[in-house]
Amino acid sequence: YMYYTIMTRAKANVHHTLEYGLGFGWFFNLPTIEGLMDLTPVRGHVERYYLHLEDGRNILLEKTGGERWANSDTLKLKDYPMQDISIQRQSGTIPHPYASGVTSQQHEFVVTYKNGNKDSFVRETMSGQWDGYSFRFPLRARQDRFGNTIIFNIPRADGLWSPLSIVDTWGRTIQLARSGNTMV
Repeated sequence: YMYYTIMTRAKANVHHTLEYGLGFGWFFNLPTIEGLMDLTPVRGHVERYYLHLEDGRNILLEKTGGERWANSDTLKLKDYPMQDISIQRQSGTIPHPYASGVTSQQHEFVVTYKNGNKDSFVRETMSGQWDGYSFRFPLRARQDRFGNTIIFNIPRADGLWSPLSIVDTWGRTIQLARSGNTMV
């Protein structure tokens, strides 16, 4: 007889908790990119990336380049046959069309949708947080085909609520902050 050992490992779904600092099951209905790192006994260091869309789809992304991140590396859709979404490496900032002096923070990746809308993300390295999360890709800006722009400042939460600001299409700033146990 031959015996085989199967090792499995489940990871808690804490992506939105780490990203926004909200409780389990709660999230802002915004697209996100999740970067996971696994150390497996067979394959060693394995990174996986997922594009989470606001309509509930989760699309596997593939990193080009070597095992570790380099400035020339990019992400592409993996095994996604439809042509309604694309992702490309495109660095820059987006000026807000109505709010004078308001510009998005630097972004690295742009997800473009078939309807002309674009979401901009940046890759940030995480250290000292929950097991298996090596990168976060916060949403920096959303822009529709008409140039209407929303700018996001979503600081790293690490499971705790962090101040969040959003500049809407008319240039109004929405600030969410923690005051004791209340978000205002």
